[in-house]
Amino acid sequence: MSRAAAQNRDFNQVLNEVEFKVSLHLAIIMEKTIDPTIAGTAAVTVEEDSHVCGVCQEDMQRGDDARAMDCMHVFHHDCILHWLHRNNTCPLCRHVIMHQCFFTNSSYLNVI
Repeated sequence: MSRAAAQNRDFNQVLNEVEFKVSLHLAIIMEKTIDPTIAGTAAVTVEEDSHVCGVCQEDMQRGDDARAMDCMHVFHHDCILHWLHRNNTCPLCRHVIMHQCFFTNSSYLNVI
């Protein structure tokens, strides 16, 4: 018996929901390969209301998705990614993020 029949739901609707969930999980798995700047940060959830994003200077709300750098500073996800596309340092303490090196034919290309 299919999941749709077991739940007495339309097959196409259940298929769309499953495809969406799989796409979400795949995006999380592939996140670091899609945008190398993400490799220098970690996904976090804001736990206190007292955080202020060092890039946009706006308050961060409890439960917001954010990114933390190696230096432990936390920023809005979009703010820090835009920043890191232009700079390779923390906007607050100027900690240099580690470059990922992709080796090709005994030479390498630095990617932020």
